[in-house]
Order: sequence, then C-alpha cells, then structure tokens
Amino acid sequence: MKRPFIALLSSFCLLLLSACPQDQHDASPPPSQTPSAEPVQDVSVWFTRPGETPEQTQAEPVYQALCHWLDQARSSLDIAAFELDLPCVAESLLKAKTRGVKVRLVVDTENPSPELKQIAAAKIPIVGDERSAFMHNKFIVRDQQSVWTGSLNFTVNGVERNHNNALALNSAEIARLYQSEFEEMFLEQAFGPRSPRQNLPQIFEKPIKAEVLFAPEDPIQSRLLDVIKAAKTSIRFLAFSFTDDQLGKAMLERAKAGVKVSGVFESTGSGTRYSEYGIFKKAKLDVYKDDDTRVILHHKVLIIDDQIVVTGSYNFSRNAGSSNDENLLILNDAALAERYLAEFTRLYQRAVSAESAGHVKKSR
Repeated sequence: MKRPFIALLSSFCLLLLSACPQDQHDASPPPSQTPSAEPVQDVSVWFTRPGETPEQTQAEPVYQALCHWLDQARSSLDIAAFELDLPCVAESLLKAKTRGVKVRLVVDTENPSPELKQIAAAKIPIVGDERSAFMHNKFIVRDQQSVWTGSLNFTVNGVERNHNNALALNSAEIARLYQSEFEEMFLEQAFGPRSPRQNLPQIFEKPIKAEVLFAPEDPIQSRLLDVIKAAKTSIRFLAFSFTDDQLGKAMLERAKAGVKVSGVFESTGSGTRYSEYGIFKKAKLDVYKDDDTRVILHHKVLIIDDQIVVTGSYNFSRNAGSSNDENLLILNDAALAERYLAEFTRLYQRAVSAESAGHVKKSR
C-alpha cells in the first residue's frame, strides 16, 4: 500500500504539509526525452519515441524539453506528480530552489524514489496522497503563467519505455485553474471526492480553445460522452486503459451512424472482460492492439473529426472518474489535432502491420 513511502521519507519531512517546514522557496528545472515540440500559437507538444535516438527522430528528447521548460522558472514551480524519478527533474528543482524559486510538490505516496528523497532532503515541501486511490496527475504550473500536462509521468520509464504525449500551454488563466487544483491538494489535503467542484464550464479561447476538467469532482465522463456523440466523421483514440462501458457504447452508436471509429489499445489488459477491445473487435470496428513488446502505450487520447483533441492523465476507466485525482483537456484546434493525428497514424500503422504479420504481443 502507500505506507512504505511515508516510512521511507518521513525522516526527510515528506509527511503532510503540517509536518513540513514552511520555507517553500525551492524549485528547479530538468530536461526531457523525445521529439521536440513545434509551437501551435502558445502551445507546444511532444511525443516520446521509445527505443529511438534523437538522430532517428530528428527531435529533442522529451526529458530534455521538460527540464529546459523547468529551467525557465523564475518565481514558482508547483508539481503534481504521480511518479517522479527523472534525475534531471530532481536536479532542476534543486537548482530552482537555490535561485529563489518557490518549489512545492504533491505526490502519490505509492511511488517513492531516490529522487523524491533527494528533493525532500533539500527541504522542498512535499504533500503525499495516502489514499488507496491515486493522485494520478502529471502537471506542473510554472510562474503561475504556464502549464505542463499530458500522459507523461516524470520518470525514466515514462520517457524511455512508454508511448506518451506532453504539452505546455502559456496562459495565465489556464495556469490559475491548475494552480487552484494544486492548492486544494497541497494546502487542504483535499484529494479525490473531497476536492471541491469548480464552476463550469471552464472554457478558454486563448492561446487555444480549451476546456479544463478535473476528476473526480467534474463530470468528465458526461463531457466525453457529449464530445463523442457530437462526432460527425471520425473518432480516433490511443488508450492505455479503456474499460468505460458508457464511452464504448457511445462510440458503437456513432459507428452505426456512419462515423469512422479507429483505435489502438495497449495490449496489457485488453484481453480481459473489462476492456472494450473485445466488444469493438466483435463489432468489426477498426481497432488494434499496440504492437511493441518492449514498451507500453500510455496515451489517453481522443481525436474527433480531425479538429478536437482530448488528452491528460485521465484513462477511459471507472476509477479515473470516481476516485483518482486526474486532469483532462478538451482542445479545439485543427493544427494541434494534426500533430496528434500524426502520432495516432504512426502507432496505428505499426499495430495494423503487426496484426497482419501475426506479431501482436500477448494480452495480459
């Protein structure tokens, strides 16, 4: 359970905020790993390329991009991390603290690491979620002006052995909303269902049309159903976990209405009775299992009508909507959708080729 994490780090004051020093002027940046981002207005996007070198991808590794982004902090870094063990992230946070940046963390206590121990030893305050449910967010608010989020955990595994996406948005308004969510967890220890519901809708027009939602307090499943049911031509998805029957039924209904539904499932778990994979396959939808035996498909992405992108930490599952702390973005922009569509196409074509050749990895 989560107690070992507290036992391991308690000596470094990694209990709750009340047990930690109130000197919160600490933070620093790291690098990242995988293809470099092309800005879409004030939005930058990255996709990991497990097993490929920067020369092969012709792009900056995502861990380098992440740590460079952190290094730009001048006043504050607030990090909500399900997992954190990237050495460059720890180094960046320590450097940020020394230059006077206010650094704070909220973590899930199920995932201790030497890097978190190092951060705690530097008296950077950390609040842990000790519930059995997950604090599953992977977001950072920088200087109350920019937000980093997506499916990428801040881990070596996340950048080297997972297919992930990350995006950074420069918007004080969006940052303010994520900051508020962070404060609920850090200051009030309001995790999961205890988190207060925000006033909805939270829709922004700049730097990109965006709707921001947090689970479990906001009606994410309901909004996703709205988006799916409004699809006119196509629904594409990349799913680490897809067990939500309501979302599955909505996609089947749109398929019957002539909407093209295509998707790639992470094969781990896709063979169980809980996954939508078997139902979709039986209905002859255009779905496949990820082909790569070396890595995990960790995306949680929908692309609707080549225009709308849904991404964040939110898996298409019951736990994501009912008990975990999650964040989700609904982004309406054709240029951004084109970037995500390229990632979908890359993984989809590999999955199709693998199934045709009989090389699909076994489900577990």
